[in-house]
Amino acid sequence: MSEMLTSEDARKLRADALVKYCHQQEQLANKIIKMVSYKLKSNLNEIGFAKILKFDKERSYGLVEQALRHNTKKLLEKNFETVLNELVKELSKVYGLNIKTDFSNDLYDDDPKLDFFV
Repeated sequence: MSEMLTSEDARKLRADALVKYCHQQEQLANKIIKMVSYKLKSNLNEIGFAKILKFDKERSYGLVEQALRHNTKKLLEKNFETVLNELVKELSKVYGLNIKTDFSNDLYDDDPKLDFFV
């Protein structure tokens, strides 16, 4: 027997999912920054490392870190959105979801970035 949900229940579940999505996006950005940093450093010579060490000292002041995080999030939003949307579509198929019957009509009210079927 399936559980009956109200529109309000669905709205709360969507809001909770959006909060979790944003949190995971932040964590992903942080992990990508670290991963790219390690990849970059794994290919440097002594001149390159000297530049990185100087940069890392400045980064401890927070401004550089904040700019790096902001730029990474912008790149993720721009470049990862297509991949994410395709993955959402594939997961929807796995769940057997139908765009016409199983998705909210007010996705734009919650977050336009989540409206991946438009």
